[in-house]
Amino acid sequence: MDPKDTAATDTGIGTQDLCSDELLSRARKAKAANVMRKGVAASAMALAGAQGMSCANDETGATTANDTEVSAPNIPRPGNEATGQYQGERRTDMVSYKGDYWTEMSNCGTRAGCMDYDFILKVFVKPVQGANLDAKRVGVLFRVPSWQAGRAEMALGQYYATNNDTEEWHVRIRLHPWMDSPQALVFDAFYQDGVGHTYYDDNNGEFHVAAQYANGIIRQMWCCENELTQVQVNSTGVSGQIGVVVSDLDYDKELDLLWTTDAWAHTNTAGMGGAASNNWQWVRDTYSGYEVWRMYLDLPASNPQAFEYAIVYKHGVINNAKTYEFWDNNGGSNYVVFPQ
Repeated sequence: MDPKDTAATDTGIGTQDLCSDELLSRARKAKAANVMRKGVAASAMALAGAQGMSCANDETGATTANDTEVSAPNIPRPGNEATGQYQGERRTDMVSYKGDYWTEMSNCGTRAGCMDYDFILKVFVKPVQGANLDAKRVGVLFRVPSWQAGRAEMALGQYYATNNDTEEWHVRIRLHPWMDSPQALVFDAFYQDGVGHTYYDDNNGEFHVAAQYANGIIRQMWCCENELTQVQVNSTGVSGQIGVVVSDLDYDKELDLLWTTDAWAHTNTAGMGGAASNNWQWVRDTYSGYEVWRMYLDLPASNPQAFEYAIVYKHGVINNAKTYEFWDNNGGSNYVVFPQ
């Protein structure tokens, strides 16, 4: 068995500029009623009514805002728990994010490494006849899990190409590793078609995800904390515990442990909740938008060859959404613990 690592990125090329902080500072934000998460009230972002502005490049390559303002879509923002009527329609036939993106680093060479980290997302839209191009907008509303509750921002895209009556737009989001801890983006895509309609793709309410690499979404804990991974194998089975740190992309998530004691002649899966042993249990929130989960192991086996396993984290597991998977599988080799 070779569980795969799914945090691959696209290799396309193209350029687009993110609107300046001035645009974002003019966003009108509201707050939804508090929601309960793990017994703790957390503030959630309500409907977004940001004022959109088109972007243009000056001679230095910096982004400037022009004087043309168009109402940005009042659509669900990532992290929004509110329900209600939104300005716009969920129409993936008009706008869609298909999972294509790539990343770039720049402003490198300092002691701290690269100071800028860009996600470039491909968004696809259907053009309409008679569109006012000055009012046409394609972009995303996004947040980083490490940001404080309620914070979300907007980035506008740039037209790239047309193929089979579908336009490809590139949305560049520039983050700063030293400030944003940009292990992942959670976002929806929107499209204002230039004739007065707004459409969005929010992955059926679960939002899309783009990640730097799987290790930034899920990784085992090997030292220094009470939830560290320590597994023992003997002639009667497997015991101990496995601790993981996961990025809190959303409240609804799924963690699975895939394991075997007979070299994958039989594959076993242990999930979340339920009994105290052999199930993932939430332990606590930790730094920069991460959570700690732990599984106590009590797996009977007669003279096991070895305990071999991998861990998968799934986002988008309800509402018939697209499911994003992130693996911790020891770089594709799986983790192996031999009998003592």
